[in-house]
Amino acid sequence: MKLRTLFDKMPPQAHSNLQDSDALKYIQEVLQANNLPATAEDALKAFASMRNIRSQVLVYDTSLHKWRGCLWVPNDPVHGIGEVSVRLDRLEKKMKRLEKILRKTIDAIQCDSRLTPAN
Repeated sequence: MKLRTLFDKMPPQAHSNLQDSDALKYIQEVLQANNLPATAEDALKAFASMRNIRSQVLVYDTSLHKWRGCLWVPNDPVHGIGEVSVRLDRLEKKMKRLEKILRKTIDAIQCDSRLTPAN
């Protein structure tokens, strides 16, 4: 069984240090329940691979300051609204950066076209 299917709906779990990590305890319990190697080291390796930017099975929820599964959906509507708000803020910032880059590119093209003699 793939880690993605086991953990994509993981509820938010804290991970501040190795000895006291709710996320690692949760991962270890799920691994054990599915008859997979479940030492503390196995849980740490699984956590590291799932939070990797390429796999993104686990994502850091900035509104809760905890790690959660990429497909986890909150039960309470208030948190859902907060999550959407955080994502919209990120998108808005990205759009502003892209708009700035686009304006600079257009200005550079217009400047180049003014400098190039017409045939």
